[in-house]
Amino acid sequence: EDARRQLSATRRLIASFKASRQSLGLQTPATDPNVDLFDAICAETWHSNCRALAEAHCAGSTADDTFVYLFTHESPARRGIMGAAHALEMPFVFGSFSTSTAYLPCPFSRLGRLTSIYDCADASGRNADDQSVHPDPTPSSKLSRFAGSGPDVGRLGHEMRSAWTSFAWSGVPAICADSSTAPETMWLPWSIAERLTMVFATDGSALVPDPLGDQRKAMAEAKTFGS
Repeated sequence: EDARRQLSATRRLIASFKASRQSLGLQTPATDPNVDLFDAICAETWHSNCRALAEAHCAGSTADDTFVYLFTHESPARRGIMGAAHALEMPFVFGSFSTSTAYLPCPFSRLGRLTSIYDCADASGRNADDQSVHPDPTPSSKLSRFAGSGPDVGRLGHEMRSAWTSFAWSGVPAICADSSTAPETMWLPWSIAERLTMVFATDGSALVPDPLGDQRKAMAEAKTFGS
């Protein structure tokens, strides 16, 4: 009986993830559908742990100072099979686009589209004297094999660095557009009720309530089996 219940729960989990990824168009073109689905389910175990950290931080804080992000830009490396791979956001955060990729470690797994890890924004880099953000480096061919290149990559890096330096300076991340005339993208605090998450994407970053919520709920249901 337990085996049948476990099989049924597994089938519901797979069906939920498949339906969610199909509705959001998240299938990584270069990856086998079954491998992509497996990677998405594995990635959700990382997501759930990071969300648990955010929930604990939120519950233990007396201020609205919990901020969560999701990085969705896909690496062009290996014909796109990596998707939004582990550690891919690092050159965007630190502006290290001119660093050679000759010795970059291989990411842990192919996480697929919209399945990078969650985390709390925490970095530094603003000049304490004039409060200015460091100049934006231009993505070069040396790193384009891993991070990509072009105007969208440059814009995404600018958005992430402005958020990190703003958070380090004031405790509140704010995303500044490339143009000084464009308004800032407000990054509101995360809460258990709304789960507002800043999604850093190639085609434009935005605050999204509970991204991948269907997958989150499916995994939570699966974890209750046998408890």
